[in-house]
Amino acid sequence: MSILKVLIFLVAIGFLSSVHSITIMKKVGHGDCYVVIQDGRAVLIDAGPTTSVNGLVSLMKAGYLHFDRVVVTHVHSDHAGGLLTAERYSKETGSILSADMIVSNHGEHDLKMILNESTLRRLLLKFKDKPIVGLTDAENKKLSLKDESMELSSYSLSNSSSTNENKTSLIIKVTEIRDGKRCATLFLGDIEKSQQNELLTRADAKEIFKDVKAVTIPHHGSKATLISDYFERVKLLTNPEIIFLHSDSKPLDAEILRKANESNVRIESTAKTNENAIYLDYFGDHSFYKIAGKPLTLREIIEKEKSDLIQQHNYNPLEVCDAIAKYSKCDLIKKLKPDYPLTLPSDEWIYNEIINRRSSLDKEFSKYLEELGSATGNQYKLIREKIAAQYTRLSKEQKARLKKAYPSEYEKLKRDNATSLEKEVYNVLGKRGKRIKYENIGHGEIYLYSNSDISGDPIGLRYLAAEGNDDSWTIYKPGKTNTHGVVSPGSKLGVIEKPSGLAVESLNACEYCGKPAYGWCHIREKYVCEDHRIFQHGGGLMQCP
Repeated sequence: MSILKVLIFLVAIGFLSSVHSITIMKKVGHGDCYVVIQDGRAVLIDAGPTTSVNGLVSLMKAGYLHFDRVVVTHVHSDHAGGLLTAERYSKETGSILSADMIVSNHGEHDLKMILNESTLRRLLLKFKDKPIVGLTDAENKKLSLKDESMELSSYSLSNSSSTNENKTSLIIKVTEIRDGKRCATLFLGDIEKSQQNELLTRADAKEIFKDVKAVTIPHHGSKATLISDYFERVKLLTNPEIIFLHSDSKPLDAEILRKANESNVRIESTAKTNENAIYLDYFGDHSFYKIAGKPLTLREIIEKEKSDLIQQHNYNPLEVCDAIAKYSKCDLIKKLKPDYPLTLPSDEWIYNEIINRRSSLDKEFSKYLEELGSATGNQYKLIREKIAAQYTRLSKEQKARLKKAYPSEYEKLKRDNATSLEKEVYNVLGKRGKRIKYENIGHGEIYLYSNSDISGDPIGLRYLAAEGNDDSWTIYKPGKTNTHGVVSPGSKLGVIEKPSGLAVESLNACEYCGKPAYGWCHIREKYVCEDHRIFQHGGGLMQCP
């Protein structure tokens, strides 16, 4: 996704909280400021320098005032100074920044050192009862969000007791998780060469770099502070497509850039962009739904957004509804108000979920079908009830097996679980034995039926088109009438299984003499042969079109 598209995208959806998954590197000059947003969660890694309002302040202006975690890799002004800039903005506007936890490399002492420089206490108001923790490997669990969509990890190196803030920089790993796919960004603060070597040779280095799609260039990529083979060694631990993030106002040192080119790596640098931020979308799509207008249920959203998926892949609509409801932890019939950002799974995730569920269901269904053959009395009734509870989720193959083994049970279950369209066909055609008229107008076999002659609310004219070889009918409302007086199918109402046992008759013979019909005479509403196209009407002769 291009930066322009992302910017339009962010404007279109309003606040950043609606974005399901994105990593943003803010352009703050010489300094670092990153935010990772995943399904409403937000983690800030460093706040940028005091000299820039394009860091934390710009996020606040976008309406983002609360963060699940604010992490300061080390307490230097180009990484933590943005907290003071945010404080001044808070004083001017009354916007109060808040976080569930603030984390620094040494904890409370260092953050007090920065925050106590300020005279304004409003910034700290929301932080008052929140823990400010110093993080070591042993305390890594404190950073956890306990969220299946995002994981946070932190690693401390051996110089944690040093007075050199760069050497004690926290290493932070933020892993975004979507549909089982894991994509991580690794933030290295300003670790020096010795710490870079230590990190890359640790026993758990492969685990640290596992799933990493982007990694920062520590200490802004200075030749004096970056090991010579940094790019190659990171590639060996990750993958050839790894993205290196460079946050600075100045371009990379020429020598460093040459080594990067030799290693054939991709670098995203704030020094070479005119935009205010660089956006990294590891998953490639934004499969979320933001409701506009009247409240909708999840079922209504699925029918709108996933209708093609349901039709093309022969999924039972209820299967898709169940899968998405499980993924989004949302009730199918609960009304979702406007501005509710609902995350929908990818089609691949839905497919895997349905296949797994079908496999489990098939084993259970096969067991019930086998037991039904020898069951009697209450046992038979109990098994039948279990099959009935599963009926709407059965595949076509399973229903065919049930139909072959127990045709009467199948027909009863089919009618008990009929859709409103299927019930319409049963009621209009089945109960009254109504014959339907037949047209062949180049759209498959078209059957017309209407209950306008039946008391009660009329359904009106409908078309049933047998468009395929899968024993199904597509139902349409009538469309426009052509110059020959033939009404074409209009808007599609749905697809049903072709009804069985109904009094359906194709009237393709002349209703006067029984000869092959030439066509439908819409004036007399009868099928006529060539001889009966001409008829007496109002003292003269007329011919059916």
